[in-house]
Amino acid sequence: MADADAYGCAGVGYGAQAIDQPPLILGPGQLASRDIEGSDLAWQLFAGLRLHRHMAIEAGYVDLGSVKQVVPGFNDLGQFAQLTESVATTAVEATLVGIWPLSRDFELFGKVGLVAWDAERGLDGAITGEPDGEDLAYGLGVAYRGTGRLRFRVQGMQYDLDGFDESIAVTAAVYYALPFGR
Repeated sequence: MADADAYGCAGVGYGAQAIDQPPLILGPGQLASRDIEGSDLAWQLFAGLRLHRHMAIEAGYVDLGSVKQVVPGFNDLGQFAQLTESVATTAVEATLVGIWPLSRDFELFGKVGLVAWDAERGLDGAITGEPDGEDLAYGLGVAYRGTGRLRFRVQGMQYDLDGFDESIAVTAAVYYALPFGR
């Protein structure tokens, strides 16, 4: 089995996001939470280049899904109402991967890199903001290399997005490797 590979990958799984917001003041000593949190389907596409038995680089796209939460607020008429606030987040990432072979077929890996992300925030279906930024991403996973060129992996990633309290993705992926350097 060659240590050097170029590979392409597609994965699907679980994405979770949370944003703590200042509470809505209803009156003296009366506060209503406006926090947004939830989970949705996450998916990713990426390509990688394994440079060495213990190191690779990867670049890809991840969709963390869309979360919706009913929060208290004031409608267009200034009346107190229950409003649906939503956040949908996507990102492009570049990571360095450290690889620890466990056996011929299994290996653990850790990833760290940068992510350029975009989010779309909405309130009752109207877009209220489109924050974006560049932040840190890191994660851990396990890969199964025993089927030749078609391989499998499970990974968990944490995205430290500015303004988010949590942004994670846990995905299972299939990837196709093209060995070289034999």
